[in-house]
Amino acid sequence: MTVQTNAFGTFAAIGNREDLTNVIYNISPTDTPFMSAIGKSKAKATKHEWQTDSLASASTTNAQIEGDVVVGTASTATVRLSNICQISSKDVVVTGTQEVVDKAGRDSELARQKVLKTISLKQDLETRIIGNYASVAESSEGPIGYPSCVPCSFCWRLWWRRADCSRAPSPSAGADCIGRSCRCRQ
Repeated sequence: MTVQTNAFGTFAAIGNREDLTNVIYNISPTDTPFMSAIGKSKAKATKHEWQTDSLASASTTNAQIEGDVVVGTASTATVRLSNICQISSKDVVVTGTQEVVDKAGRDSELARQKVLKTISLKQDLETRIIGNYASVAESSEGPIGYPSCVPCSFCWRLWWRRADCSRAPSPSAGADCIGRSCRCRQ
């Protein structure tokens, strides 16, 4: 193929506008299935506590004779569990100039960064929740290499719901195994 003599093409042009879509595609997975499936409650102190209870197994032979004498069956108390709250953060810094220049795919860089950091925080929490991490209370004297105040971390892992304690941390790491159920320990 021959190019027309003296044809002025795009490869020589200086002022052509770019073909940039006005959409930003997020290609990172953002699902947090465990956090989405569990309930939420509000902590009112750094040590958050709750109780669990369970029903007796269903019985297929629970038929009584009319007039039968009622015999009291033993009741079980609730189980009290606790956890330490953790403070997490992600920083966002956007200059005033960047906020006012014409941008593709967003009106506000600050708003976009806030959304991204919020999603990232949620992923951090999901990782922490489903991971094998012990609960650690904040202290004024941290280990070597840490500042004098070690931040709280939490044992969101619901050991008491697991039938297998083989992955639970050792008691010195912040969890107790009691029979076939485990619970976080402070």
